[in-house]
Amino acid sequence: MSKERKKLQKKKKRETRAKEKVVRKRGELRESKRIEKEIEKIQWEARERLTPYRNPKNDKSEEH
Repeated sequence: MSKERKKLQKKKKRETRAKEKVVRKRGELRESKRIEKEIEKIQWEARERLTPYRNPKNDKSEEH
C-alpha cells in the first residue's frame, strides 16, 4: 500500500468514527430533551392556579 492510500484510509476511518459519535450524541440529546419536555408538561398541568382578584369565575351566578 502506498502512503497516500494509507492516509486516505485513515482519514476516512476518522470521519466515519466522527459521524457515528455525532449520531450517538444526537440520540442521547433527543432522549433527554424529550424527557425534559415531558417533565415540564406534567409540571405545567399540576401547577397551582391562583384565583383572580377581579372577576372571579364562579359556578353559581351572583345575585345583586
